[in-house]
Amino acid sequence: NVGDPNLTWELNKPFDAGIDLSILKSRVNITFDYYVRKSEGLLLNVPLSLTSGFGSARRNIGSMENRGIEFEVNIVPVQTKDLRWEIDFNYAANRNKITSLPDGKDIGNGSYILRVGQARLTYFQRVYAGVDPANGDPLWYADTTLTTKTNTYPGAGARVLVGQALPKFFGSFSNTFTYKGFSVSAQLYYNFGNLVYDTWSGYYVGSGFGAVYNKVTRQLNRWTKPGDVTDIPRYVYNGNRSFQSASTFNLSQGDYIRLRDLQIGYDIPKQDLSKLKIGALRVYVRGSNLLTWVKDKRLAFDPEQGTSATTNLNVFIPKTVTFGVNVTL
Repeated sequence: NVGDPNLTWELNKPFDAGIDLSILKSRVNITFDYYVRKSEGLLLNVPLSLTSGFGSARRNIGSMENRGIEFEVNIVPVQTKDLRWEIDFNYAANRNKITSLPDGKDIGNGSYILRVGQARLTYFQRVYAGVDPANGDPLWYADTTLTTKTNTYPGAGARVLVGQALPKFFGSFSNTFTYKGFSVSAQLYYNFGNLVYDTWSGYYVGSGFGAVYNKVTRQLNRWTKPGDVTDIPRYVYNGNRSFQSASTFNLSQGDYIRLRDLQIGYDIPKQDLSKLKIGALRVYVRGSNLLTWVKDKRLAFDPEQGTSATTNLNVFIPKTVTFGVNVTL
């Protein structure tokens, strides 16, 4: 790497203001936070001329801002001697924005671009325009005006901003019911407003590229005869016209709701345990990630892909069912 004796720590300037409210003898609890976090002197790689012998150099450059809200509410609608119902809901929304870069110039970052005024993980892609119904060729928009289509994979000048990897909002919703020794709890997790990118789509949808790889069933919807209307091109062995290359075809909406946790349990009454000299005994069954609703039905992989929202043949988050016994002596 290119050395730089002027490298320093990044600088963060956080601001946070919030309120906590508890009413009705703590039956309703509300927490609200508003924050702004400004980061300066960010450590990023600056492109260099390859004549220097290096492709890039790490520098303290640019600044970025995160601004958002976090909201949480806890409610106990029912509270009796034997029955308790508790609701938890939380919501978070963050807006990320790059506020400065060296000379205000864009910096390419793989599938993304660093641009002043845009989020750090903003997709910068060529726009896929579907399939030519006459011959089955893949089509792309030839320039940033998105008016002219071409069956030749376009150059870098056709790349445009198409969305971001960071969700607009996310959170969870939980319910817990307790009746005497029985309890049932369920948690839903939600995530909305981002795009997810499939880096391996070309191999299992590729319309001829990566011919020795297995294909997904979506490949069966490919163009086969003139007049077919589809988004999967004609299959050409070891083709088809760079269809597998990076474009918006590989992007899907990342909106989903997941049943993250479901648990049913029973606490054995203490009077029944006294003869066994056991303090407490609980038996339960717990299911994790049992159901997932996905808005974009084209999505061929798990929508939960972390901050970068990019899959690299990641293993699906498994559905698990656990039976357990907790004993306290």
